[in-house]
Amino acid sequence: MRTTRLAVIMLCGLASGLLAQADSPEAVVQALMSDDAATRKAAEADAVRLGAPMVAPLCDLMAKGDSKSVTVAEKALFAIVADASRPGMEPLRQAMSRTLAEQVATARSDRARSQATLLLGVCGRSEALPALAKALTEPGTFDAAVSALQRLAAKGATRTLAAAVATASAERRPALLLALGARRDAEALKTLTPFVRGPDGPARIAAVRALGLIGSSRSAGPLKAAMSKGDPETQDAALAALLAVADRQRLAKPRVAHALYGFVKDQAKTDGQRQAAQLGLEATKGPTTGLVARETTLRAHIDHIRWGIVWFRTQCGDYPRRLADLVAVRAPTRGGNGRPIPSADFRGPYMTTATGRLPENPLTGGNVEGVDWLYEKTTGIVRAKPGIASDLTDYATW
Repeated sequence: MRTTRLAVIMLCGLASGLLAQADSPEAVVQALMSDDAATRKAAEADAVRLGAPMVAPLCDLMAKGDSKSVTVAEKALFAIVADASRPGMEPLRQAMSRTLAEQVATARSDRARSQATLLLGVCGRSEALPALAKALTEPGTFDAAVSALQRLAAKGATRTLAAAVATASAERRPALLLALGARRDAEALKTLTPFVRGPDGPARIAAVRALGLIGSSRSAGPLKAAMSKGDPETQDAALAALLAVADRQRLAKPRVAHALYGFVKDQAKTDGQRQAAQLGLEATKGPTTGLVARETTLRAHIDHIRWGIVWFRTQCGDYPRRLADLVAVRAPTRGGNGRPIPSADFRGPYMTTATGRLPENPLTGGNVEGVDWLYEKTTGIVRAKPGIASDLTDYATW
């Protein structure tokens, strides 16, 4: 009897050990590389469930350098970071940020370090700044660090980029200046303005374009000053930037925008510049009440739908066949590319709205796929119904 009981205990211990081994990050990486589709699918879900402990093994896999290893590692890392970046997942996000920051410094290949740097820009906040500042000094991660800081949701990212500008080589400085502009943070104006008047041609053009990207009314003065430069490239860049500033200001400060459109029209050197300025002059005369609020809501709804599509594909292995599948509580039979959707993988709804239906397009008042929302089921691309926005872009390009 004692022998039998001992055998049972040993078997249970062995089973637990095997289960733990099968559930280890290293075992999951092996399963991700399997030729069996079902094994890979299960491993992808396991990787997301394990979260941050998967990052280092996946970076090691990426460091092997062959096409399959890199593709598998990048796909799994994206899914893990997407899961940790969801609202309400702050502890997981912080753990992911710390782990990615470690890999920025220690991963065994430039490709892996660059990928960790890019993903740190997705899930990181202020705690990621030291690692990204260091990555700016390394040739293998400079481009990735610039992209990460450009999108990082932390106020200090602007100061980190500005500090890098002060010590950067002439070759790297334009990329840093453009990244400052892409953040659209008015704090960057004091860094950009001196370069608008400086002798370094590439840095001057980058600073001019960055001021246009920020779109602040305070950008107008330095941009007008740039028009006094003799070279045509600077003048063309300044005119384009002034148009961008006017477009950004025409709802909040229509009089400022109207004056800028008039200035550009007077200084224009091409028919295209004159036509754009004339359109702006006409647009500042029309009513704009409530449009900004509706466009802000439209952007939020598009982001909401796109996030649902990403999460649906991560769990189900295909894009939704219809946008309505995002708010469904039962699994559809197939995805947008015809792949079967196992009910065990489906964890919908992938969007939550007050009505339980797709959000409305606030500019059309409807939520009908193919009318108010344009969706490509094989690629997962969703767009709003075409129309000219207040910034003179097409809603379908948002």
